[in-house]
Amino acid sequence: MSESIGPVILLTFIFAKRQFRKSQQIKPLPALMLLCLLGTSQPVFSGFFSSSQSSNSNLSNSQQRFLPVEEAFQLSGQLKEQQLILNWRIEPEHYLYRSRFNIRLLEPRTLVLSGMDIPRGEKTHDEFLGEVEILRHQVSIQTRLNISEQLLNQGVVIEVTFQGCADAGLCYPPHRQILNLVPQR
Repeated sequence: MSESIGPVILLTFIFAKRQFRKSQQIKPLPALMLLCLLGTSQPVFSGFFSSSQSSNSNLSNSQQRFLPVEEAFQLSGQLKEQQLILNWRIEPEHYLYRSRFNIRLLEPRTLVLSGMDIPRGEKTHDEFLGEVEILRHQVSIQTRLNISEQLLNQGVVIEVTFQGCADAGLCYPPHRQILNLVPQR
């Protein structure tokens, strides 16, 4: 019996929504019907919207859970003498675009970078970007800092921007992360 209530609730909701659009005010009778049906059909909706793997869940098999960007691409950095080293640990079934890395120096502002050494990646075709190189598993990017030892000892603040995707079909927007780094001795 509860399986036949679902379409009735859906139709009642659609009717109430149309009435709202027409008059910008919900009519009392359809609204009351909707509330009554929702109150008596809790098991129908609890199974429909559940994320469990039960057999009566209509959506659970098609839902995909994606990692937050900072979990999918874990960034760490270090300063060794005048070398800035950025390391990413990339979760399985995820990748970073080789061409989407950027480092911006925030402090000290007089600091200058001398190019980034980015490893070669796996060549692939992206439906939006065309031919690209992607990096999986781990990535280490190095750049040389043109800075005095005195300024270097105070540490640096950098903004790192990168972009990647999950193989399951989600491409994350460009992500910015701030790192405060002090030299390692």
